[in-house]
Amino acid sequence: MQRQWEVTLREFLERVLDERDRLYEARMKAMQTESDKAANALGIRLEGMNEIRAQLGTQRAEFATNEKLEALAVTTRAQFDALATQIASSASLLRETTARDLDALRERADRDQKTIVDDIRGLRESRSETGGKSAGAKELSTTFIAVAGIVLFMVSILISSTLAIVLHFLK
Repeated sequence: MQRQWEVTLREFLERVLDERDRLYEARMKAMQTESDKAANALGIRLEGMNEIRAQLGTQRAEFATNEKLEALAVTTRAQFDALATQIASSASLLRETTARDLDALRERADRDQKTIVDDIRGLRESRSETGGKSAGAKELSTTFIAVAGIVLFMVSILISSTLAIVLHFLK
């Protein structure tokens, strides 16, 4: 006969096994939960890494390659050489034109000076011939012509000096 607090060996073993099954099941659930959390964390981390990889790929695509830089350098060199040639030809043409214009201005200034000197000489002769008649009017006109001649001479010197300076800086 069995007493109320007594348990058979079979019942005891079944209870122990049931208890252990519950404990193992709880452990398995806990491990599964932890595993799921770790998998989620890893997934989030991998997504972040994939985003970084995508950004790096985008940046890499935007970087200039050596081929592109070389092509740009060749194009820039060609443009620079073309501009240098154009500037050299323009400078040469400007020098020639300026030299021609300067020579023409010098010739004109020399002619004007000679004309003025001749006019002054003629006025002096005329004055000496008239014997001083209307000396004041003649003196005034002579002075006027002399001053005009001097002004023209100064202007021609100023122009030739300016052109000489410009030519000097163009060389």
